[in-house]
Amino acid sequence: MKIKTVASSRPIYKKIDGVKTKIDTKYHRKVIVETITTHDDNVSRETLHISGGNIKVDATILSVSSGTNCVNRLTCPYSKYNTSVSRETSITCYAQKCDDIHPSVKTCYDANEQFLNSNVSRETSVMDTVIETIERVNLRNGYKKKILRLNESGDLSNTNIDFLEYVVSRLVDKGWRVYSYTHSSANLQARIEAAGATIMESDIDFVIVKDVAEAKLKGITVCPAQTHGLKCGSQCNRCAKKLITGVLGH
Repeated sequence: MKIKTVASSRPIYKKIDGVKTKIDTKYHRKVIVETITTHDDNVSRETLHISGGNIKVDATILSVSSGTNCVNRLTCPYSKYNTSVSRETSITCYAQKCDDIHPSVKTCYDANEQFLNSNVSRETSVMDTVIETIERVNLRNGYKKKILRLNESGDLSNTNIDFLEYVVSRLVDKGWRVYSYTHSSANLQARIEAAGATIMESDIDFVIVKDVAEAKLKGITVCPAQTHGLKCGSQCNRCAKKLITGVLGH
């Protein structure tokens, strides 16, 4: 089996007045992304995409699936696929919103899920390449801190936990800090925490609030990315330190 990695850059987009808009790269950097592709007899098998961040996050990101295919999409209170919750009053998962805005990114994260569900993700040479690629993405994006965010979209599951445990433990041994948000089971949380990751459990450590006033009533500090425009990773590490944080519904 052959393993190939390819680097590319992409501009950062955000939704402005309901329109997908490219952010001016004179003031906002492009993100370096690397794609790992495995080959057998020159036939592409699986691909894994590792991102260099987004408009809010200055850190390397590894996501296990799209928000649309998240393992918790039928039970998460913020998922539009959870029919037991009224969509008129609830806040919808931002990862699922992003799937609609950025279909090409959804395609990449769906490919990541397929990669992690395949036997190739269990091969030592592939897992070692993933570690090397994460480190390289961090360097190419100019990050001074070694921080990996797991799951910009998707969540911990029985099919990806072994792979993630390996990645987290290897990176932590190399001086990295790894963090993630989750709605998954206590057992999965315990496993990834034992590997060295910091886990922010939704609605307990990372709490949705309507506004700053509600956060003050609850004694919770609102995410500085929302109140002061600070970048996760380079300027704020509240979540990576497991400090209870409020997030304004968006």
